[in-house]
Amino acid sequence: MKTLVITPPFLEPFRPPISGATICAVAESAGHDVTAWDPNIEIFNKVGYAEFYNLRLEFIGIRDTHPDSLEFLEKFYSTYNFSNFDYILVSVFSRHETKSSEILLRTIKSKNIKAKIVIGGSGIETLRGGKRFADLMLNSNLCDYYIVGEGEYALTELFNGNDTYHGINGKPPKQIENIDLLPTPNYDYYNRESYDYQIKEQPDFFIYGSRGCV
Repeated sequence: MKTLVITPPFLEPFRPPISGATICAVAESAGHDVTAWDPNIEIFNKVGYAEFYNLRLEFIGIRDTHPDSLEFLEKFYSTYNFSNFDYILVSVFSRHETKSSEILLRTIKSKNIKAKIVIGGSGIETLRGGKRFADLMLNSNLCDYYIVGEGEYALTELFNGNDTYHGINGKPPKQIENIDLLPTPNYDYYNRESYDYQIKEQPDFFIYGSRGCV
């Protein structure tokens, strides 16, 4: 199985995303051929600091999103080759990434690809008009599955063909009892030299030592 892991913008560009690195580790543990794509840092490096944060303010809802900004993001996503993957996994880190994630999903679906699209992350529980973002995307056929709650076991079960496991497509999630058994986030799928580390001479990355929100 070939799996693509995507972390949509607009996150801070200071280090690789732990959410994506965690998903990469789960897919790798399932024996998948994994590719990670971080459009967040690619956009940052493409447009520069000032324009990146202008875009961020628009897409997280602090400013109105300009039509040119929407067109820019759509064209940027369209340059990626989404074909030849069996799964595309999208980590919607928070409510701030829902707008850019929806544009991403619409772009992927417009390509008529074969991959199953799975979304997860705390952002998919964001409410829009009283409905969860996850349900809106599923009901609009922009994804095939969503996973709420702690997704490591649920994703593994989905890979194994069990789409009725806890947390999948509206099933109540089940908390993982022993998080020490979970795979370590794998940052090897990311170009760690591309990030805007706060101390240039000391590249760093996220770790987790307790239950968290990713």
